[in-house]
Amino acid sequence: MVRSRFPKCPCYKKNFELDVLAEFETIRYTILADDKFTIVLDNTDFDHQVGELELIVKPEDVDEANADIDAFLEEYAWFYDTLNPKGKLAA
Repeated sequence: MVRSRFPKCPCYKKNFELDVLAEFETIRYTILADDKFTIVLDNTDFDHQVGELELIVKPEDVDEANADIDAFLEEYAWFYDTLNPKGKLAA
């Protein structure tokens, strides 16, 4: 991706002199819930799972969307670990 943005940079042969921060594989699952919420679940090769809930709305509908998200999270609270959330790189 970096090379596509800087095709003339000679440092691409040296990985743009960037160090590897982390290496892992992720399988991503995308699920439509309640006909409007997108749930994205990532499962890594070191058995860590992380997910996000998305609801795409117009800017004028943000307050209603936040209320809808809160209601969704309350209804499905059994599914989410809200006590100790951890992203993939932190894990």
